Amino acid sequence: PLFELLDLMGLPKGLLRALKKLLPKLKRRFLVGAFAGDPFLALGGIPQGDPLSMILSAIPIAFWARAIKLRTKGIAAKAYVDDRMLLGANWKEMEKACRITCRIDDMLGNQLNASKTKALATTKGIAQKLKDAGIEVVSSLKNLGVMLCTYARLDCSLGAKRAATAISASKRIDKVNTSWQMKIKMQAGKTMPRLNYGAGIVRPSKAQLAMLYGPINRAVWGRGRSRRANELLYSLITPGHRLHPLIATAYKSIVDTIRIVRKRSS
Repeated sequence: PLFELLDLMGLPKGLLRALKKLLPKLKRRFLVGAFAGDPFLALGGIPQGDPLSMILSAIPIAFWARAIKLRTKGIAAKAYVDDRMLLGANWKEMEKACRITCRIDDMLGNQLNASKTKALATTKGIAQKLKDAGIEVVSSLKNLGVMLCTYARLDCSLGAKRAATAISASKRIDKVNTSWQMKIKMQAGKTMPRLNYGAGIVRPSKAQLAMLYGPINRAVWGRGRSRRANELLYSLITPGHRLHPLIATAYKSIVDTIRIVRKRSS
């Protein structure tokens, strides 16, 4: 069905023939550290990591979105790669959209991840109908990179989750046997991006920010001296705008705002 859909959507014949030869014979290996396992035949999925994989992902999603648009009323279908979202205010039309989604997935051999399928509802009646249909109803979730919620208050749970990941990364880097200069680069390149992403909107807690000073300070001063001369450490010795937990989140927010404003200069 995938090849038939690709043909229907206008994929060049030569590329389609190449895919028909490639995908059924595709083999994969497990990579553990520097060791590669024996090859085995890939029975599902599509190749990832190249421009062609985006085409193979986009065409079925485009077909699904168009089917929702043509066969339902008032239901908006949105997607990013393999993440999909349905928005609507009519329960019967939403039911129809869900049935269409399941039918298309069955036709293309896709498997819907039930554990990641969640719903937001603005009324108790709709929430109960969703639960009766076997769909988990939540009060907030991250969808297509955006935090959505059904209550009128700031939800920073996503920021707290990212901060916890950053704290875990900083502790692992703290244990690495390498020079302090390399540890600083690792903290700036691995820990801070995890902390700063979206922190301008959903900020991590002050307690979580405080937990990041220790591993970064110890990388320079050594153990037992994690509180020594912060003003010197984050100004002359290291780039504070990339490493100081509080300053780095503020700096990232300012840079992101400038980038967005420039993009919409008109």
